[in-house]
Amino acid sequence: MDMHRLPPHLRFFSPAALIATFFGSGLLKPASGTWGSLAALAPGLLIAERFGASGLLVGAALAYGLGHWASTVWINGTEDKDPSPIVIDEVAGLWLTLTLAPLTPLGAALAFGLFRWSWSRCCWCCRCRCRCYLLKSICLWCSWCGCLL
Repeated sequence: MDMHRLPPHLRFFSPAALIATFFGSGLLKPASGTWGSLAALAPGLLIAERFGASGLLVGAALAYGLGHWASTVWINGTEDKDPSPIVIDEVAGLWLTLTLAPLTPLGAALAFGLFRWSWSRCCWCCRCRCRCYLLKSICLWCSWCGCLL
């Protein structure tokens, strides 16, 4: 399997690389975001089972905050301002989506499918191919709010 490379200033076990790639799942090719979302599904379901929707909201907020830091460390000194291996935003977005899903295999599958579809098809910043982490983070909230409709 082909894999993405880390930028020269990061090592695999550096905190920024582990967080940004969600423990390496973002390094998988093709469809890094899908791999990241898939890797986030089991931990998200465990958080939901143990702590409910509020736990998922806290987890998503932590993923967002840590992800913002890790992404900044990743992109400093690189030309690519939206590298494919950074999937922590997908983790936060999936966990937001799971706040509305029933804790069943079907509920998890529907949440995963809806999130991946909304992330790639419905989001304004994805349609215009925006390369700004902040706008993509706003998109997470848009996809979550889209689940309410």
